[in-house]
Amino acid sequence: MTPPTVVVLTKAPIPGRCKTRLAPLVGLEQAALLHRAFTDATLELLRRTGLSVTVSVGGDPDGRFQQLLATRGWTVEAQPPGSLGDRMRSCLQSSGRRVFVGTDCVVFDPDWITAAATSVAPVAIAPSDDGGYWALSVDGGVPPSVLDDLFVDMPWSTPEVLPLTLRRCSLRGTPVELLPQSYDIDDPSDLSRLFHDSRCPAQLRSLLETLPCLS
Repeated sequence: MTPPTVVVLTKAPIPGRCKTRLAPLVGLEQAALLHRAFTDATLELLRRTGLSVTVSVGGDPDGRFQQLLATRGWTVEAQPPGSLGDRMRSCLQSSGRRVFVGTDCVVFDPDWITAAATSVAPVAIAPSDDGGYWALSVDGGVPPSVLDDLFVDMPWSTPEVLPLTLRRCSLRGTPVELLPQSYDIDDPSDLSRLFHDSRCPAQLRSLLETLPCLS
């Protein structure tokens, strides 16, 4: 049986192309630094799971970020074009469970990812407070119709993502396991929440402490 793989979806930390909703508070350069720190923190949490991890990188025209991650021992690939749904679906062309994780949630427990990877349900979802989800686990053997429910015509980055996903799965009779809920860091209020969260990774907290807006 093909072992599960965690797929981390991230972007190259290029100013103006990542964490743009934080830029009005911290500036474009600092927002890019934060994004890179979020990616590093996510990967370190995933390292504790012992699971196979692939980092899927978008917006990296010269491949520098991919090369950096590869030198640190990570398996790296370039993200294909298309919507978020298209990109996730492209990772499900082979057998084996895939656990999709972004880099916006940095306070999850690694055991939650292990639970996602070992779920017996065709689909397992970890909700986020904003109405979406911070992790999605999909059995590679699910039929294309289920993949359509998960990835086609989905209003990404809106509060409708999770309710619509659950509604579609329910209508088709697809069992779904709900995993622990957490939150993403998307806007300034989220950044303040992370700063005051005791689970904030130490290196990331050190960076946050340098921001005048949080002191």
